[in-house]
Amino acid sequence: MTGEERALAETLHSLLAELIAIPSATPPGDTRAICEAGAEHLKAAGYEVSMPMRTAPIANLVARLGEGSPCVVFNAHIDTVGTGDRAAWRTDPFAATMEKGRIYGLGANNCKGSAAVHLWLAGEVARLGGPARGSLVFVLAGDEERLGPEGTAFLREEGIIEPMRWCSARPPKIRSSSRNAASSGSRSKPPAAPLTAAIRRQATTPSSA
Repeated sequence: MTGEERALAETLHSLLAELIAIPSATPPGDTRAICEAGAEHLKAAGYEVSMPMRTAPIANLVARLGEGSPCVVFNAHIDTVGTGDRAAWRTDPFAATMEKGRIYGLGANNCKGSAAVHLWLAGEVARLGGPARGSLVFVLAGDEERLGPEGTAFLREEGIIEPMRWCSARPPKIRSSSRNAASSGSRSKPPAAPLTAAIRRQATTPSSA
């Protein structure tokens, strides 16, 4: 691992640890605190941020950079399942514990790991000047685990997000031991360099149209 890759891995681990430390289990589905934490990062990067909520306490975070079309939306959810039997956990479910190259914590794989990457990506795009045209939106949705209507469905119904392109987070493949099956452990790897480079080019290269 190069120095740049190590620094990126540490950044992502730190972001993930911050998100895991904030309980957001469904039920009760209270995602207000974790949305506020994400909002602080995105506001600091220069995004216009809102927290739409139709039914308390299920909040969503919507952060926008740029204006008009095309609109590309990155979507990840930040609610989790419950901890289940705490005695079945080898590690603290609300800490991002690294063991043998894997991170264990409630939601590490589904889907706070993806949310952490999205927060990092949002910051990188803003740092490089934002989208050359159109708008870029990052969504942290609050109502996925119960397949409820108060998350992404609500945002689409109300016209709060109207993407031309939709990028939805997909958890990586994992292996869990039977003792720690609830941990959502995943390998701690930075995003692939070619993908990162491509995203940066897309965000900063003017269109010929």
